[in-house]
Formats: sequence, C-alpha cells, structure tokens
Amino acid sequence: MNIAWLQLLPAVILLWLPRQMLRIGGRVFEFQRHHRRRYPLDTNPAKTRDPNDPSVSFRTEIVKLRNTIDFLRAGLGTVMLLGGMPGTEPAWQTMPGADAESVRLATYGRLGILLVGVLIQLFRFEHRSMLFAPIFYLTGVTIGLSGFAAGGFAVLLVWLVNPVLPNPAAFLAVHALLVVLLGTLFLGLGDLRPLLNAGLVFLPVVVSFLARRPLVQLSKRVKVSSSPLR
Repeated sequence: MNIAWLQLLPAVILLWLPRQMLRIGGRVFEFQRHHRRRYPLDTNPAKTRDPNDPSVSFRTEIVKLRNTIDFLRAGLGTVMLLGGMPGTEPAWQTMPGADAESVRLATYGRLGILLVGVLIQLFRFEHRSMLFAPIFYLTGVTIGLSGFAAGGFAVLLVWLVNPVLPNPAAFLAVHALLVVLLGTLFLGLGDLRPLLNAGLVFLPVVVSFLARRPLVQLSKRVKVSSSPLR
C-alpha cells in the first residue's frame, strides 16, 4: 500500500474544513469597511428575493465568496485524494498485485474521507442546528470525481433546470440523477465513480428525510459594513 502523506493530509484538510471556519478569513477584509461607499439598498420588488422562498437562486449564490471557495477546495481535495486528472496520482492507493484486504482498506478509506467531508458540511450550527445544503462543495466533488466532461455537464444541466426546482433537496436529487446518467454515458457502465458521486450528492437529501428537517441555503441580508464572506 502506498500512502503519500504530504498529499493525503492537505486533501483531508480541504475536504473536512467546516464552512463556518471560512468566516475567520473574512475578518481580514474588515479593514475595508471604512473605505467602502454606501449605496442605498435596491428595494425594487421585481429584483428583491422573497426571504421565504426556499428555492436555490443562482444569482444570489454565485456571488458568494464562500461558495467559490467551497467549490475550489472540494474539487482540489477530491483530485488530490483520488487522482483521476492528468498528471495526478491518488494520495492513497495500492500497489499492483496487492491482496484483497489492502484493496478494500484503501477503497473504504477514501470513501470514508469523502463521506465524512460531506457530513461535516451538511451539519451546521448557527445559534441552532440546521441541515445546510452544500451545493457548491458537492459541485467541486462532482468535477473532481466524475471529471470535467461528465461532472461538468451534470452541473451545467442541473443549473439550467434549477428555475423549476422548488428547493435544495430537489436540486441535489436532480444533480445526483444527472451524475449517474452522464457519468455512465461518458465513463461507461463498468465505472463505479458515477454511482459513488451520486451517492455523495444524494446523501444530504437522505439525511434530511430521515431527520425530517429541510435542507436550507442561508441567504441573509448582510450589512454594508460586514465581511464579504457570506
């Protein structure tokens, strides 16, 4: 068994870092608050999002810096862990001719790292516990696990149909379905990565159903003087 610890440990940190920790980095930008110009809030009803609307708003979510960081760290961490991209090798792999026990250990170990990473992003504590839909984190995992072709097309299509999806759970369910279909198309029936990918994407939906609690996206209005990380 070959474990590249200098590659594995950073991958685990990237995948397991709780989203809430990104707030710490946001404090670096607080010095800018005294230099920002204050603009009046746009109160046009046609442009104002209903705070009770549970659907996922692309326009709202795409501009959040934390979402971009989630996408990049999840994609990079997945590639570092599993390889799959040109010029990359898995951080945890077995040598040719390894026994079945070593193969199972490496397989379950890598799967466990990804599974724990998704669960860490899912459970969130903001004065009370909630189930957060880690959409951009799972987007990064999808690109890293299924590749640019299958994963990229799945992500593109789910955002195209997103306007008719009522909530984050529906978004992730469609995302998982597209990963299976396009992953099978691009990678073949014998490749298990699409099924693994779909399972990780669908996991928050299963937890939400079992816990009887909705998946949420935090879309709080942030004051002008607050951190740009939301």
